[in-house]
Amino acid sequence: MKTEVDRETNPLLWGALIAADPDATIFHEPAFLDAMVQVYPGFRPHHLVARDPAGHIKGALPGIAIDRPGMSQLLSLPFGSYGTPLVAAGAEAEGADVRGELIDRWFAEASRSGVVRAQLVP
Repeated sequence: MKTEVDRETNPLLWGALIAADPDATIFHEPAFLDAMVQVYPGFRPHHLVARDPAGHIKGALPGIAIDRPGMSQLLSLPFGSYGTPLVAAGAEAEGADVRGELIDRWFAEASRSGVVRAQLVP
């Protein structure tokens, strides 16, 4: 499985994940994710997307990066209560592995040079 950063909020990707995963909340909705980027200067999408070797989406974790000169913050849904990783349809059997991969990548991103604050919302 490969996990990469997605700097856009793809409504089709998030819509499919929301439909497939019962843990999805209003805070995973593309409209909510886009609103934060539009309303708050300096906020930009920093979603993590897990794919299998064939490129099929297995899951995703929403996130926002806030960059200021010399420092960055990485937040998995500022102003949201629930931002758990979501698992795609067909990947339910490996859901724990998908979520684990996304969370591991989150901590790797949070450990990057210049990141002064990282918050992962369950």
